[in-house]
Amino acid sequence: MTKFLYKAKDTAGDLVSGTVTAENQVEAEDLLKKNNFLLVDIETANTIDLGSVFRRFSDRDKGIFIRQLSTMVAAGIPLPKAIGVIASQTENEFIKGIYFKLVDDLERGQNFSVALSQFPRIFTPVMVAVIRSGEQTGNLEEVLKQLSIQMERDSRLISKIKNAMIYPIVILVAMIAIATAMLVFVIPKFKDIFAASNSELPLSTKMLIGLSDSLVGSWYYYLIALIFLYLLTRSILISDQGQYSFDLFKIRTPIVSPIAKGIYMTRLSQTMSMLNRSGVPILESLKIISSVINNQVYQEGLDYAASQVEKGIPLSVPLEKNPYFPPLVSQMIAIGEETGHLESVMEKLGQFYEEETDDKIKNIASLIEPIILVVLGVAVAFVMISILTPIYRIAQLQ
Repeated sequence: MTKFLYKAKDTAGDLVSGTVTAENQVEAEDLLKKNNFLLVDIETANTIDLGSVFRRFSDRDKGIFIRQLSTMVAAGIPLPKAIGVIASQTENEFIKGIYFKLVDDLERGQNFSVALSQFPRIFTPVMVAVIRSGEQTGNLEEVLKQLSIQMERDSRLISKIKNAMIYPIVILVAMIAIATAMLVFVIPKFKDIFAASNSELPLSTKMLIGLSDSLVGSWYYYLIALIFLYLLTRSILISDQGQYSFDLFKIRTPIVSPIAKGIYMTRLSQTMSMLNRSGVPILESLKIISSVINNQVYQEGLDYAASQVEKGIPLSVPLEKNPYFPPLVSQMIAIGEETGHLESVMEKLGQFYEEETDDKIKNIASLIEPIILVVLGVAVAFVMISILTPIYRIAQLQ
């Protein structure tokens, strides 16, 4: 259970404050409403709730929810009942509370899109806009199906990237751990042997011993430096200028750029295709995509494109002038605008970038392995030469 601090107006209109304990914020708000309080503000009390660390609505959870909902709506099950069934099968109490809140709102006559919009940190503007369009056109079943397919595509692409990065990350962590263990526990023992021999040590051995002495004697400096580096990097990235520079770095760096651009163009094309097919106007689609593309460089470009479209200029024109959008994107959009089939053109463009990005991820993953092996071999050779060379000299002297 979690304790919440609230400010509300009572039946007399007076502002009151206090605490309420509930499983989650949704239940806390419901408790206050049932006691005739008009909620003004609510926040989690400054208490540590270890269970709350594991309360999250992941992308996988959202994908499963939309897929199940699409299947049940297609089978003719009313929306509130369908969500209630999904809630009854959910073990996570936090997610279950959100589902029951949605059911309550729907039963009180609220639109599904409006109910979802109350959870902006969970349900993205794309999801809300697509579902709102489905409600307006009376085609919610087809819209949910498209949304579930799109979310599965996004999840599949993210999984491929994560899987490609698992191997190099594991190897890198293992290398750092083994190197640290050798410097702390192994090298000091050889240092005593070398000191007793009074022989001249090679430069590589001196460097290794110096690094070992520094790490053993001043480990706290390294720890402070790592913490400072982390805080400095974090402070830079959370700033607007720092985030913009990092986003620009991702799409301009030779090795990273092809994959990063491919991911952004896949997301742009597929999302625009889904929104257009769902009946969302192009101007609103651009604003929605801009808010969820998660890159300030492209966000700035899409915002400018939206302002030009608002003036009656075709979308392909501002995108063609933007150097960060591949020429293929503006060319395909121009074809879609001329033929009046923008949604199908963007769907094909999204498939192209998805397949191309998948191939690039596989190629880079296949290149990373030999590079890591070479680096690992060089590091092992350096250590072995640094240790074995003075031992060989000592043996010769004896």
